[in-house]
Amino acid sequence: MLGEDLEYSMRIAGEGIGYFTCRAVVAHLPPQAASQEKARDADYLKFCGLLQNLSYLAFHGPQANHMAGYLAGNFRRFFRSHGFRVETARDAVSCLWHGAVRGHPAGHASGEKLRARYRARELRR
Repeated sequence: MLGEDLEYSMRIAGEGIGYFTCRAVVAHLPPQAASQEKARDADYLKFCGLLQNLSYLAFHGPQANHMAGYLAGNFRRFFRSHGFRVETARDAVSCLWHGAVRGHPAGHASGEKLRARYRARELRR
């Protein structure tokens, strides 16, 4: 399972009763993209969602405070994958702000601005 699957499962379990099973299968299919550039954009948005969700869980999730220790490594991997530029730094800070400080997981309306910016970018291509 990837980080976002674990994060989602932990949030669901935190709201009610969760069951652990080793039989869970999660198929992560590559994005259907017409170009490599669009696939990279999709990966970027997914990575931002992961960062925001991990930030949310680390500071707001029940029994997930140990996840704060994973944040630095995931942010480092984000910059290694997508470069350290003004745009990526701004998005990383936004993910941390909305997840850790404001307490919003990535599916919250706070993530819409980032998603809209990338939809507009895709339309320009």
